[in-house]
Amino acid sequence: MPAAFAPTTRTRVLSDMPHSANVVFDVFRSLARGRSTLDLSIRDLAEMCRLSERQTRRALARLEAERLLTWQRGGCGQGTR
Repeated sequence: MPAAFAPTTRTRVLSDMPHSANVVFDVFRSLARGRSTLDLSIRDLAEMCRLSERQTRRALARLEAERLLTWQRGGCGQGTR
Protein backbone atom coordinates (compact mmCIF):
# COMPACT_ATOMS: atom_id res chain seq x y z
CA MET A 1 0.00 0.00 0.00
CA PRO A 2 2.01 3.01 -1.15
CA ALA A 3 1.01 6.15 0.64
CA ALA A 4 1.97 9.78 0.44
CA PHE A 5 1.10 12.35 3.00
CA ALA A 6 1.36 16.06 3.58
CA PRO A 7 4.49 16.97 5.54
CA THR A 8 2.68 18.83 8.26
CA THR A 9 2.84 19.28 11.98
CA ARG A 10 -0.04 18.15 14.13
CA THR A 11 -3.07 20.02 12.90
CA ARG A 12 -6.27 21.10 14.57
CA VAL A 13 -8.10 18.65 12.33
CA LEU A 14 -6.42 15.72 14.11
CA SER A 15 -7.66 16.88 17.49
CA ASP A 16 -11.22 16.41 16.23
CA MET A 17 -10.56 12.89 14.91
CA PRO A 18 -10.87 9.55 16.71
CA HIS A 19 -7.90 8.16 18.59
CA SER A 20 -7.28 5.54 15.88
CA ALA A 21 -6.72 8.23 13.22
CA ASN A 22 -4.22 9.99 15.46
CA VAL A 23 -2.35 6.74 16.10
CA VAL A 24 -2.17 5.89 12.38
CA PHE A 25 -0.99 9.42 11.53
CA ASP A 26 1.71 9.30 14.21
CA VAL A 27 2.97 5.90 13.05
CA PHE A 28 3.10 7.14 9.45
CA ARG A 29 5.04 10.20 10.49
CA SER A 30 7.54 8.21 12.52
CA LEU A 31 8.06 5.66 9.71
CA ALA A 32 8.39 8.29 6.98
CA ARG A 33 11.29 10.28 8.44
CA GLY A 34 11.48 12.69 5.54
CA ARG A 35 10.22 10.34 2.81
CA SER A 36 7.03 11.19 0.99
CA THR A 37 5.87 7.61 0.38
CA LEU A 38 5.66 4.38 2.34
CA ASP A 39 4.90 0.90 1.12
CA LEU A 40 3.35 -1.39 3.70
CA SER A 41 0.26 -3.52 4.07
CA ILE A 42 -2.85 -2.71 6.07
CA ARG A 43 -2.10 -5.75 8.23
CA ASP A 44 1.43 -4.53 9.03
CA LEU A 45 0.23 -1.01 9.74
CA ALA A 46 -2.57 -2.32 11.96
CA GLU A 47 -0.09 -4.41 13.96
CA MET A 48 2.23 -1.43 14.41
CA CYS A 49 -0.70 0.71 15.56
CA ARG A 50 -2.18 -2.09 17.70
CA LEU A 51 -5.51 -1.64 15.92
CA SER A 52 -7.70 -4.00 13.93
CA GLU A 53 -7.41 -3.95 10.16
CA ARG A 54 -10.92 -2.46 9.95
CA GLN A 55 -10.04 0.36 12.38
CA THR A 56 -6.90 1.04 10.38
CA ARG A 57 -8.82 1.25 7.10
CA ARG A 58 -11.33 3.65 8.66
CA ALA A 59 -8.53 5.80 10.07
CA LEU A 60 -6.81 5.93 6.66
CA ALA A 61 -10.08 6.92 5.01
CA ARG A 62 -10.61 9.73 7.54
CA LEU A 63 -7.05 11.00 7.13
CA GLU A 64 -7.40 10.90 3.36
CA ALA A 65 -10.72 12.77 3.51
CA GLU A 66 -8.95 15.59 5.37
CA ARG A 67 -6.08 15.45 2.84
CA LEU A 68 -3.51 14.61 5.48
CA LEU A 69 -2.38 11.60 3.46
CA THR A 70 -3.32 9.58 0.42
CA TRP A 71 -3.29 5.82 0.21
CA GLN A 72 -3.59 3.34 -2.57
CA ARG A 73 -5.57 0.21 -1.95
CA GLY A 74 -3.76 -2.99 -2.87
CA GLY A 75 -4.47 -5.15 -5.88
CA CYS A 76 -6.29 -8.44 -6.03
CA GLY A 77 -3.90 -10.23 -3.71
CA GLN A 78 -2.28 -13.44 -4.91
CA GLY A 79 -4.68 -13.93 -7.77
CA THR A 80 -6.81 -16.92 -8.64
CA ARG A 81 -5.88 -20.48 -9.50
